[in-house]
Amino acid sequence: MSEIESWIERQGGLDVTWFIDKYKLKSNSRKRELVTLRSEICTQLRHKTMLTFSQIGQLVNRHHANVIHSCEVIKTYRRTKDAYYKEVIEKYTDELNAINYER
Repeated sequence: MSEIESWIERQGGLDVTWFIDKYKLKSNSRKRELVTLRSEICTQLRHKTMLTFSQIGQLVNRHHANVIHSCEVIKTYRRTKDAYYKEVIEKYTDELNAINYER
């Protein structure tokens, strides 16, 4: 287990706001990788927490309609096994899995 993995385990997982800030997911960037990652976080928050679309939107600085659209896009990516989506998610899998959504 690496030093960072040990630290994450001691912390009880990563805080989702830390992840959002680290990758600047609140920014207005339209770079595909950031958009895909932001959409994945919105989807994870929707499925793993009791947050509303509006609350999730506030976390990532987006309107609730954008959050709904993000969740639909991720559902489509997963259903069609989109290669780009898979590539991006594999890059961030360890951190995504380490997020503690219960905080």
